[in-house]
Amino acid sequence: MYISDGYSNQHIYYGNKTAYDDGEMICQLDHDDTSSYGPETITLYMDKIGVNYKYSVYQFSTDGDISLSGARVVVYYGENEPTVYHIPVQQEGRTWEVFTIENGEIFTINKRY
Repeated sequence: MYISDGYSNQHIYYGNKTAYDDGEMICQLDHDDTSSYGPETITLYMDKIGVNYKYSVYQFSTDGDISLSGARVVVYYGENEPTVYHIPVQQEGRTWEVFTIENGEIFTINKRY
C-alpha cells in the first residue's frame, strides 16, 4: 500500500512497516500475510492539521486481475462505524486509489488505474 502526503509517496509493506512525516509516525503495518490472501492490517496516525493523505493499494503480482482477489479495505476511524471499501470490478489497472484524508476527514476515491 502507498501513503502519499502530496509531496512524497511512502510504500508500506512487509519490508518497510512504518511511515513517518516530519519525524512523526503516520502509519504502521500491523499484519501482512505474505503467504496467502490476507489479511493485511495497517494503523493510520494522521491527525496533522493541514496535511492531506491518499491511501492506495498496488498489485505487485502479475498473476490475474486484482479485482478477482476480493480485496477490501476496512477503515476504523475514531468511534465511527467501520467503512468498508471493495475493489472496483468494472475498472482495470494495478493501482487502486481507495480514499484520501483531508484535514481529518475521509473522502472516498475507490478507482483503479
